[in-house]
Amino acid sequence: MTMINKQNSEILSFAKVFIVLNLCITIYGFIFQNSIWVLNLQVAFFSSLFITIASFLSYRRNVQNRLKNVDSSKFVASERDKIDEIDDPYDLYSEYEEIPEEELTPEKIKYCF
Repeated sequence: MTMINKQNSEILSFAKVFIVLNLCITIYGFIFQNSIWVLNLQVAFFSSLFITIASFLSYRRNVQNRLKNVDSSKFVASERDKIDEIDDPYDLYSEYEEIPEEELTPEKIKYCF
């Protein structure tokens, strides 16, 4: 429960910074620009804020669902998921144990490559 409170406080501090920044730019717009400029600013601000919050909540829900479905007893660190397969289709960035040349057999060579 404390992690949720910590996240909420971080979200609030994040929101406060952007609201203060929006207020400062709005004041600048009313003083040095026209009302159309301020209207465009507000539409852009609330649109981007909505998209950012929706993306954050969607990603958080996705992570929580994945964590619920993980069976920690069967977790294997070398198991690749769909994102890994898309990012690295040929598995070029995985780390393997180096096998000494003396121990190489045709089966091990076939497995490595």
